[in-house]
Amino acid sequence: MSLLIFLSLLLPLPDGNYAALSGDSTAIVAGTSKTAMKEAVVEFPKMRINPLEKVSDFQFSPDVSRILLTRAAGDTAQSPFYIYKVESRRCDRLSDNPDQKAPVFSPDGKKIAYVRGNNVIIKRLEYNTEIQVTQDGSDSTYNGVRCRDMREAFDQEALMVWAPGSDYLVFSKNERLYMYSMQYKWTKEVKMPDPDAAYITAVEWSSDPEMFGVIYLNKEQTKLRMAKVNAATFVAKRIYEYTDSKYILPECATFLKFADKTHNFMVLRPENDRVQLCLFSPLGKFVKQITSASADVTTVYRYDFAARRIWYQTFDGSVRSECQILSDGSKPVTLSSESVQKSGREYGKLGELSYYVVKPDNMSKSTPLVMYVTDFESDESDAFENAMRWRGVMTAVVKCRGTEGQGVAFRQAAYLDMLNAPAQDYAKVAAEIAAKYGIDSSNISIVGEDINAGVALSAILAADSPFRAAVAVSPVTDLRNYNPVVTQRLMRTSGATSAYRMNSAVDNASKLEKKLLILHSAGDDVTPLSNTEALCNALVDSGVQFDMQVFFSGGRGMTSGLANNYTVTKIYNYIK
Repeated sequence: MSLLIFLSLLLPLPDGNYAALSGDSTAIVAGTSKTAMKEAVVEFPKMRINPLEKVSDFQFSPDVSRILLTRAAGDTAQSPFYIYKVESRRCDRLSDNPDQKAPVFSPDGKKIAYVRGNNVIIKRLEYNTEIQVTQDGSDSTYNGVRCRDMREAFDQEALMVWAPGSDYLVFSKNERLYMYSMQYKWTKEVKMPDPDAAYITAVEWSSDPEMFGVIYLNKEQTKLRMAKVNAATFVAKRIYEYTDSKYILPECATFLKFADKTHNFMVLRPENDRVQLCLFSPLGKFVKQITSASADVTTVYRYDFAARRIWYQTFDGSVRSECQILSDGSKPVTLSSESVQKSGREYGKLGELSYYVVKPDNMSKSTPLVMYVTDFESDESDAFENAMRWRGVMTAVVKCRGTEGQGVAFRQAAYLDMLNAPAQDYAKVAAEIAAKYGIDSSNISIVGEDINAGVALSAILAADSPFRAAVAVSPVTDLRNYNPVVTQRLMRTSGATSAYRMNSAVDNASKLEKKLLILHSAGDDVTPLSNTEALCNALVDSGVQFDMQVFFSGGRGMTSGLANNYTVTKIYNYIK
């Protein structure tokens, strides 16, 4: 966990103080600021009924009479969620059924909507009773929560929003929208005004209890539209549209906020190559650009109607900052900043490409170099990087084209070249690192997992590849078999375009001239073994030799995160 307590984890209280989890996750502490969290509001092990060891998250009811607690991983508690009553100090399970997802308080604090078995459930806290809103939840019908493809594409677990009066609940059912009435017990579909509406990505109620806004995208994700819906008549009217020649950024698609009682609304959209917060009139007319940050606005945490203050985060590729601004765009203040750079890594830059290396203790010309395709900021990469360092191998990670934080153009530079563009960046930086550190340029390998293994495959298949070997772990071998929501965004919808063929390891298998090791867990439910099967068949049909190991036990844990000692040793023995 970062030393910086981000605003998303810091909740305002009615008395003007703030609340956050204690450093050891055993209590909720309160104070006047992030740096003054002293008073323990709740100590979880001391709760009167159902005490918990640790909690990973919490949420106050609007009237602060109850607290929704999320059980920490590894805790032996029977339920994933608990409701703590502040007055009685009593802690009860949200449900006796452990299948619970995405709970959210109603504005009156008397109800919680959550998902069980892909069905929407409403828990009436005063009476300890439940209402099952939907009955058709299944492995293919997702009520309230998003399917895996949508979660991955938009980083959105659920879509359920209460009306201000707590009398209506709007929720998603796959890629459609429905509304449930607490009073009349009916559920009705809310139809978008455009026939090409494919993905509903944001819902926000206005201060008017009978009007809410919806953001939705076309299938190619090039058009973002916002409609206002009359909750009484179910009439939806489009009032705003934004078009991008490439694609709509996911953070722009998932944010909508009504700014005041006049029904002005705020959205995120690119302005001068940076994502900014902009204000529009109730009729969808541009009013003003609220933020003018030199970095991308990545998250909007809160909006205080009374104080007209907005709290948000920016990221410039190397520093994340928490900021505050008045809603008229005046008095921007940086509250705190944190560099994504970590100790133990040496950072460098080649043109617009940032990178870091993790060096072994004893460097020499014969030191192997592994280009590790992974998230530039991820802490999960530490295990693999340190395992390589202990074995005398240098590891390098590149912040390649397609990643966030360096402007919209850099982010969209991998459009129609989802795997090849970052592969080219890794190849370019590999040569730079070899020259800079004086190591043998003929002893460079590339390693990746899942979609990043697809990048590693593209890198080793390139005609001028500088890599002597590649290790593809649970690889995505053909984007036509990858998450369709992501590929519709980055590669368009057609499945047989030249862009797909150029980025397919299966289509280019005959070009392999270097060493290739494929590792896959047979029980992998994220990247199915069929991906590897298709590539293996193509390699064999082309008469190309390669190495492979399939793990039939241990599940995805044998490959996930490249942290398993057996897997790491296998990779090291192959590339050393």
